[in-house]
Amino acid sequence: MADSTDSPSYVKVASYNLHGFNQGVGMLLELCTSFDVIFCQELWLSSDQLDKINNLSIDFRCISISAMDTVCGRGVLRGRPFGGLAVMVRNTLSSDWQCLVKRERIVAVKVGKCVFINVYFPLYNSDISYHTDVANILSTLDSVIADNNDCSIILGGDFNLSFTNGLSRCDEFNKFVRSVNLHLCDTKGDIEYTYCCEARNAKSFIDHFFVSTCISDNIDDCYTIDSGLNFPDHLPLAMHFVSRAGSICKSAVKIPVNSRKSKRLRWDKADLY
Repeated sequence: MADSTDSPSYVKVASYNLHGFNQGVGMLLELCTSFDVIFCQELWLSSDQLDKINNLSIDFRCISISAMDTVCGRGVLRGRPFGGLAVMVRNTLSSDWQCLVKRERIVAVKVGKCVFINVYFPLYNSDISYHTDVANILSTLDSVIADNNDCSIILGGDFNLSFTNGLSRCDEFNKFVRSVNLHLCDTKGDIEYTYCCEARNAKSFIDHFFVSTCISDNIDDCYTIDSGLNFPDHLPLAMHFVSRAGSICKSAVKIPVNSRKSKRLRWDKADLY
């Protein structure tokens, strides 16, 4: 009989747009029970409120940033809160980790020989301000990847872009991805959408994962999580990849091949008749 230690070791990564911490915290706590690294977008927290996510789970270290400091610094916040990013890393994943970048639209964390980058792109439009914001994001990404060219790259988050045959309508991003040899993980799973607005009957696939060439063949699965705990208009996006020897000192449990996805019955999707 084969030794159980021969089972592959998986690193499980999730990306989740909370559409506000208070709205997404229930689902986020659920993700904390199953995932090793969690990318969070749209926290809607000011800097003095970031302890809510930084101390959410004793099993995770968290790097977070608010996007509202400039606005709140001018006075009372008018209108709804916005923005904010966090990367949560399970304590047992590795003792070797450091924060590389912490900005309003990018948070990058190096764990062992892997760099996890969480991004939140602006909504696509033709204005010069959009292309300026994208150029700033891509410049930062390029620096992080170049400075860590001996590491595997896992880039994920809310890109506000859909891809067809690996291409989006943002030419700058398409060129960047090719130049740094990042591979889109969309084809690894059967995903229809990650964003859904029932009021407008609108669905789109705008949350994604990209990985570097060296681990593209190690991606085991990519899927969305549909749960009754999820109240935001985004579904959490999940990805599993096989951890190579020496890349991450992972002490988490091995995942049986036939039980990688956890399914949950939803009361709001039941047949009422």
